[in-house]
Amino acid sequence: MLTNDNTLLKPHSRKYLDTSACINNLPRLGGVVIVCCLLAACKKPMVKEAALMPPIDTNTVVQSVQVQAFSSNQSGYGARIADLVKNGITREGQISVLNQGGEAILTGTLTLGKIDSKAYHKSSEVTEEKDGRKYTKTVYTYYYRKQLTANATYSLNRGSQAIAGNNFATNYDQEWNAETAAEASAKSLNDEEIISICLDTLAEDIVLAVSPHQQNLAFELQKGSHLKWDVWNLPHKGLKLGVDYYEKGLYPQASQYWNQVLEQATEPRDQAAAHYNLGVYEVHEGNYGKAFSHFREADGLVPNKTLYMQALKKVERAAQGRNELKMMGVQ
Repeated sequence: MLTNDNTLLKPHSRKYLDTSACINNLPRLGGVVIVCCLLAACKKPMVKEAALMPPIDTNTVVQSVQVQAFSSNQSGYGARIADLVKNGITREGQISVLNQGGEAILTGTLTLGKIDSKAYHKSSEVTEEKDGRKYTKTVYTYYYRKQLTANATYSLNRGSQAIAGNNFATNYDQEWNAETAAEASAKSLNDEEIISICLDTLAEDIVLAVSPHQQNLAFELQKGSHLKWDVWNLPHKGLKLGVDYYEKGLYPQASQYWNQVLEQATEPRDQAAAHYNLGVYEVHEGNYGKAFSHFREADGLVPNKTLYMQALKKVERAAQGRNELKMMGVQ
């Protein structure tokens, strides 16, 4: 069941815009391209709202944990991944990490494969023209490729009882190219950097498996869906004004504009966009029940729009995660 309480959510809104060239094949009137706010239409204001989600591998949340150095087939790396796990659990802020005497003990095994390096080249024929004559020459592109497979198995135990456990694997596979073999090789990451990337990935998997954690839910705020050459049928201006305020962190003011759209707009698309944006605002506030209601209204006004259906799924997942955490005793 969806709830409207504000517990457990830690809003971490961040904006980042993806702007691309949009003025293509536009209708022309008197030789002048009618842009009519197309710059605003091209921007996709994306925001991320953070929801606290339960650990992936267990339905039990311990109060404190002691993370021991992993056993490893290569010296030194077992302690490094243990430190990464400690830092990750501490960063999430839900479980205390102790050097000794924790409620549970996390142990593990790390297996690093051998880094495989391979140099090769490819050739292609290129035709050039010089002094009115065409010449064909062979051009070589040189490649340098590195691969590594790493595995980590962990076990979380409270006394003699295993609370959680799993095995994670990560595969690094990257290649670089240049005009010479030496340049391609010089571009590549060194072995230590590659191992660090794999350790970071495995440690993050373990943290998400055992600890409540923040998960970012991405939403694309709506300014209106009918910004075309028809300047007499533009969206309600309150949609864009609300987005502008939201991007500046002025959330209550943004919601006021979108509520104003609901009171004044006659176009179903404008009303749906306002409901959707208000749903994003309620996610930011941690009111998942209200957010669900707004997203459902948007979907009812403009059925089968992927954006609205995805929003419904996201807020349902966030509400389910909150309820699971409550059952685990996390308030």
